[in-house]
Amino acid sequence: NTTLAYIIGTSLLIGFVIYQIYQFGIFFESSYKISNPFIPQGHTNLSVVIEPALICLLLLAIFTKKKAFQIGFIIFLGIIMYSCSRASYISLGLMFFTGLFLLKKEHRFQFIKIGSTAFVICLSFWYLNDYVHYLKYKDQYENSDFYNSNDIRTYQQTSMVKELGKMDEYKKDKSNNERVELCKAGISFFKNTIFTGIGLS
Repeated sequence: NTTLAYIIGTSLLIGFVIYQIYQFGIFFESSYKISNPFIPQGHTNLSVVIEPALICLLLLAIFTKKKAFQIGFIIFLGIIMYSCSRASYISLGLMFFTGLFLLKKEHRFQFIKIGSTAFVICLSFWYLNDYVHYLKYKDQYENSDFYNSNDIRTYQQTSMVKELGKMDEYKKDKSNNERVELCKAGISFFKNTIFTGIGLS
C-alpha cells in the first residue's frame, strides 16, 4: 500500500526528530538545531514535510478507527507543534476548519474527538517539558536573559500561545516581514498571469 509505505518512511524521520527532542527538549532554540541536518534554520520546512502524512493518519484513524493510526496521529501532530513554527500552526488551523467543512456529519465528531485529544496531550507534554527544564536548571540561570545556543541550560521556555500572539507584529520582525512580502509578491504574480503563469526563471 503506497499510503502506508509513505507513512512508514515519514515515521523514520519522526524517529530522528523524537531522538533530537529527547536530547535538546521542546524549545524555539532547539527547533533550529533539530532541523539543521536537513535545512539550516528550516524548522518550518521540516514540519511542513510531515503534514501530508499527518492528514493521511487522521483520515485512517477516522475511517478505520484503529488505535495505531490514532497514536500515530498524536505523535505526528506533536512533532509539528514542537517545531515552534507559526506557519505550521496556521496550516494546522486551516486543516482543522477544512476538515469540519468537508467531512460528512457522521465523521465530524470523530474528527473533533481525535484532533482535540491529540492537541491536549501534545500541549500538556510540551508544558511538562518546560517545567522539568525549569526545575533542572533554575539555580544556574534563574532570572537571567543569558542565552547560548550550544548550552541547553540557557534555553528559554517557549509558549505556543505567545508565539501566535506575535502574528500581528510581523512588521517589527525582519523574518516575518520578509515572508509576508514574499506571499504578497506571489499573489501579485498569480493575479497578473493567472492563465499563462510566469514561466521558468
